Amino acid sequence: PASFHFFIPGVGQFYNGNVGSGFAFLGTNILFNSLWILADNPGMFYVGLFGAIVVNVWSIVDAVSGAKKKNIERGYRVWGSTYLQVIPLYYRHPLA
Repeated sequence: PASFHFFIPGVGQFYNGNVGSGFAFLGTNILFNSLWILADNPGMFYVGLFGAIVVNVWSIVDAVSGAKKKNIERGYRVWGSTYLQVIPLYYRHPLA
């Protein structure tokens, strides 16, 4: 699912169950993409292009952080947010 984030903003939010924010990211991305594609002057082109890039990056970051929160709520261990405790094990061979 992570590869879809690069092409369709909001898919990660839908996957996490955040339907409202998924529609918000998808709608704003459609708005900004149509703005820079249909722009008739350079100002609108750059505003639309910059807005589309910001929405795409923000959508990816939000989807990843939302997935981490959902995984913690479900009890899954997330490598970046757990501590690894190493306990030494002393083993004595029976023949020693």
